[in-house]
Amino acid sequence: RLAQGDWLFPTRASSMNLPEFQTEENGWKAAAEYFNHLILAPFQKVPGFAEWKSKIATPVLQEYFGDRITLEEAARRLEEEGNEVLQRYQS
Repeated sequence: RLAQGDWLFPTRASSMNLPEFQTEENGWKAAAEYFNHLILAPFQKVPGFAEWKSKIATPVLQEYFGDRITLEEAARRLEEEGNEVLQRYQS
């Protein structure tokens, strides 16, 4: 119900087969059919991406959108701190 109320795909793939996601109303049937064709973007498979996203990108973007740092500072930190994380995953 939460996913449907917020217009999001449910987190459990099997939920897309529930009757409420198979109706034409509000476009859920089309969304459910599209859901079966989603794939991971190549960048999501980069070793270290999950750590970079959670430990670097999310906090930096929160600071930026909270107007606590400039765009230039955000870009610098995303690159520099991100490179430190990603270097650990290179073989």
